[in-house]
Amino acid sequence: MVRGERMKQILKVVISLILISSVIYLSIIGYQHYDYNQGYAQALIRAIHDFDDEALNKLLENPKNIDSTPKKLGIFILDDWNRNPLQEAAAIGNYNAVVALVEAGANVNYINSNSKRTPLIDALRSSEENRISIATYLVENGADINYSITINGVGNALAESISYYGIEMTESYEFFLRMIDLGCDPYVKVSPGNIFLKSAIEKNKLVMVYLLENDMFDVNVVSKEGYSALMFVSRFTIKDINIEMVNILLEYGADKTLVNEDGMTAYDYALETGSTELIELLRFE
Repeated sequence: MVRGERMKQILKVVISLILISSVIYLSIIGYQHYDYNQGYAQALIRAIHDFDDEALNKLLENPKNIDSTPKKLGIFILDDWNRNPLQEAAAIGNYNAVVALVEAGANVNYINSNSKRTPLIDALRSSEENRISIATYLVENGADINYSITINGVGNALAESISYYGIEMTESYEFFLRMIDLGCDPYVKVSPGNIFLKSAIEKNKLVMVYLLENDMFDVNVVSKEGYSALMFVSRFTIKDINIEMVNILLEYGADKTLVNEDGMTAYDYALETGSTELIELLRFE
């Protein structure tokens, strides 16, 4: 009887030790996995945000999973996009970090599972003044210029290159031309319908004129909702560039009388802006 009780106690101790050992083992494995992936990404991103080249290079000397995302683990939430290190560097304009990461083997065509963006799209969608330089570097190092966020072409490098916030229009235009030369499809479907209409929305006169001079689009092409380029440049805040683009569109034969699905013409939008110059340009009988 006493012997049986002792055996039970020994068995309990053995089982307890096994359970404790298992927990310790799994904890070690879990930490190693975290340290190799999310922990490494977080450390890289901290160095990237601090623009600390020395700290970043030191981390890259002992490479782990360079393409991991930081995840959203409790207090370790670093950003809503859950971008990986290369995407983060591209998005915040850290050119040196982009170069260091690519040279260390980061995937230039990594597709984020949350945003569906690549580092190239993140660079072009940022408002950093060196975004074109970063985008150019990524393209030179194998970034896919034809990747689109959606299957119908929306959110690709060519479309994003038209936006020039934070930089000179000429810089944006030169990158756009380079994308065309490299084989980007100028007729790919993008919001609000095509590249020509997007150039009107983004007020990119250079791209718009290029497309018209090369007879790539009808000046009166409209979006699904019936908006023409003339309507897009005649809305909201009116600046000198709007007036200039309206004159160019009219020279190419833009139709002032087109009506969209809201029953509005370019003239109606001009009235909403209160710009007397624009109103006179778009007035028709």
